[in-house]
Amino acid sequence: MPSRTTGDWVTVLIPAYQPDRSEFGECLASLRAQTHPRTVVCVSWDRGQEDPPPNLPELPHLIWHTQPQRLGWMDNVNWLLGNVDTPYFTVLGHDDRLSPDFIAKTVALLEQRPEAIVAHGETHHFGVREGEVAFTPAIRGDRLTRVLEFIDRGPDRAEMGWRGVMRSSAAAGIRLRGRRSDGMFSNTLFVLELLVRGDSEAIEGIKYEKYTHPVTGLSRDYHRRTAEQKSAMLADNLACLVDVLRDARFSDDEQELVVARYAEWLMALQGNWNVISEAENSDTQTYADVRPAMARFLANALVSMAAEPPERDEPKTGESWLKRMVRRIFAPVLRQRHA
Repeated sequence: MPSRTTGDWVTVLIPAYQPDRSEFGECLASLRAQTHPRTVVCVSWDRGQEDPPPNLPELPHLIWHTQPQRLGWMDNVNWLLGNVDTPYFTVLGHDDRLSPDFIAKTVALLEQRPEAIVAHGETHHFGVREGEVAFTPAIRGDRLTRVLEFIDRGPDRAEMGWRGVMRSSAAAGIRLRGRRSDGMFSNTLFVLELLVRGDSEAIEGIKYEKYTHPVTGLSRDYHRRTAEQKSAMLADNLACLVDVLRDARFSDDEQELVVARYAEWLMALQGNWNVISEAENSDTQTYADVRPAMARFLANALVSMAAEPPERDEPKTGESWLKRMVRRIFAPVLRQRHA
């Protein structure tokens, strides 16, 4: 077989854990139907209490690995990311599907645009959010412009790159990040980190079909957690963003701007992901109402950051980067509450 390390070979990474057998079969069948012939499918079967792996459809290049012990979703994905040896890769949920031309069209676009790190299509939702179609246009420009555009669009809506085909050389070393969280919004942060390194391209008409089971889906488990647990997960996500920006050597001012904007997005989330109020909608709450939850969120972020605190101070004011970040996050809220 020709070497998979060159040309337009693609690895489809499937982190699998207790999948619905029928949906898992449909997932693999969608890969067998791909029009791009140079495709490797790598399944990491995360060990649990389920039955042995199911009978599989015939796939020309299938790599199967059963984990010796339970890893959890984030570590299972990271294990797969560390075992890519092809020029391109994509991550596919164990009950999701791709339209037949998805890989062929995204790879062709990446071959044409070497400055792009990822190309994606539309996401069509089934199960939870049945019938919803998500799409975001290409994101280009210098790295700060790309990151701010991603945040401005709403990271939960602009993270289509997570369901796209990525350039392995440009994405080398990027992993799902988390210290005190088992993964909430880690894929969102993954896409932001991709945009630190390159452009994101978009193609209308090709489909990533996302199935979320209303009971057993991973996101459903996140929604069932307590307010304290959710606050810790989202604050950890914010702390990991600091790591991304520091690793990429953004300036202190750029870090402050990006972290503040991302924090504003996190704290503006409502419903199940409202971290500053027990009410369904926090927009009408007073500062006194939300102060304990905001303090909890801030404390969680600081605890997550404690392992690698920022070291440099601002010479003009003597005010630390972290202090300025906190002031920028909370000043708009304070002004609104006391208006």
